[in-house]
Amino acid sequence: ANSRNHIGWNVLVYGCYEPGLVRTMKRLIRRRPCGVAVDIGANVGQYSLLLSEFFDFVYGFEPVRAFREPFLRNIQLNHIDNIEIVPTALGSNREERRMAVLIHHGVPQTASLDWGGFPFAEDPHEWEFQPSEVISLDYFVRDRSLSALDYMKIDTDGSEREILLGACETITRFRPILQIELLESSRRWRSADDQIDIPR
Repeated sequence: ANSRNHIGWNVLVYGCYEPGLVRTMKRLIRRRPCGVAVDIGANVGQYSLLLSEFFDFVYGFEPVRAFREPFLRNIQLNHIDNIEIVPTALGSNREERRMAVLIHHGVPQTASLDWGGFPFAEDPHEWEFQPSEVISLDYFVRDRSLSALDYMKIDTDGSEREILLGACETITRFRPILQIELLESSRRWRSADDQIDIPR
């Protein structure tokens, strides 16, 4: 783990990042182990590695190269063969977008398609912008001809609603367990116009 990245530092010092969420994930996984999981906003791969212990296969979506490289090293160091790193962002449509990467003390920390969603967007950190291919999860599932999807973890610092809009078909079909982490600013979802209608 890279101790200069906030996730890597927590893994080295405490054994994991966000221990409360890790415990929650393990409780949720016990309801439906095995099958296929997706880690959307994988960063350096902590959650993908955890999911790989319980599921037959894991797709880790991470569009930022600075995160994919340590993610791949973590897979190799742990001799894991059931994770695929997918180098694209997820959203509601297939398109090219601009990804905002937060740099702190010269080290990439996190990224989002919706950089204005960060509560610390006005802080004096450095931002780098890079082009990113965006696809919907529904497109990915059709393109890969997936026959199952049992667990979805989403943590993308602002673009979670777009991802869900692009996953309605998949969620309706497979009924996966959903683990979604939201920023405080995402409380704006509470308006009626922001509700997502997924058929029962």
